[in-house]
Amino acid sequence: MELDEFGFLVLCPGLNIGGLRTTISSIKVNFPRSHYICVIGDRARDSDLDEIDRICPVVKGRNSITSLINIGMESAKAEWNCVASAGVMAKYPIYRKLIRFLESERDIFYPVVDKVNWRFENSSLNGFCVHRDTFNDIGRFEEEDHSLELCRLFWAATAVEKGYQFKGLVGLKF
Repeated sequence: MELDEFGFLVLCPGLNIGGLRTTISSIKVNFPRSHYICVIGDRARDSDLDEIDRICPVVKGRNSITSLINIGMESAKAEWNCVASAGVMAKYPIYRKLIRFLESERDIFYPVVDKVNWRFENSSLNGFCVHRDTFNDIGRFEEEDHSLELCRLFWAATAVEKGYQFKGLVGLKF
């Protein structure tokens, strides 16, 4: 995977403009050839869209985190996409760690932050990384009235049934 095949979906459901600027700045510095896109919720006004569009490309999702991921993956230009919340710093060691354990586009990466949240459905979304074709094959996350963890568990079950491999990366820091 080359850096120009690697991109970021920056989730900004609460319209954290300052946090978005921080995240985009860190991506521009640490990943200058990478693509990025901001995904906001449906409560955003046109003026919010205009302001964010001056910072980076933006698309509008619905009112759930899973809808933001779904819309972001559908709109992403990069082959590999890593999810980041507005306000986090994207650092180059993320890419080095992914490259080290990448075997094929059938790999799905997620961060293991502590001994409690080591399973995919409980892990942080910051650092969830998947190939665009993999996401399209598995399908969208549920956008129903389920919890985020349950939506992620349903999606993971489908991925496992289709033979995809989950890789928890210890020490993946955003």
